[in-house]
Amino acid sequence: MQLLIVDGKQVMDSRDIANVTKKRHDHVLRDIRAMQESVKDATIFGGIYLDRYGREKPIYKLPYRETMILLSGYSAELRAKVVDRWLFLEKKHRAVREESKKTRNRFTDMLKEHGYTKPGHFIQTTIQMKGSLGITAKKENMNDLELKKIRAAEALADLLVDGQEGYHEVNPVCLNSCQFVIESKARSMIK
Repeated sequence: MQLLIVDGKQVMDSRDIANVTKKRHDHVLRDIRAMQESVKDATIFGGIYLDRYGREKPIYKLPYRETMILLSGYSAELRAKVVDRWLFLEKKHRAVREESKKTRNRFTDMLKEHGYTKPGHFIQTTIQMKGSLGITAKKENMNDLELKKIRAAEALADLLVDGQEGYHEVNPVCLNSCQFVIESKARSMIK
């Protein structure tokens, strides 16, 4: 599990809360609904996930404040477990973001070295790469998986671009690196 980003807010998945507290997910959902009734200004994001049988099931995503409100009704031991989990995931997310920034800086420098001179070319390549990877979020709102995918594509493009010069030669290499990342992910999921 990971901290997700929804509407620019870090959120925790109700399944993760259930897992950490060792409560049944349907009980956590019940507790979230009860909290939502009591706390009128609570921000709770709803959604659907597919269970292991492919059935659609409800899920909630809670920002930090709402997670803490929910946990205040649980035992101190369970509160501690979820708070520790949140802090762990937050630290992990920061580390992934920092690595992503470093890769992005190397990638941008590589583009400059290979003849990118117009700001529009940088922007166009970034938009196309995100689109190829199925990423719609802005960089600051990407979750860990999205950050890892774009980081892998940028790093791969950096390795493969030798001998190419200018936007029209380098851009296809960048897009091909995205395709490779997608295909590699798909192959690893099949195994």
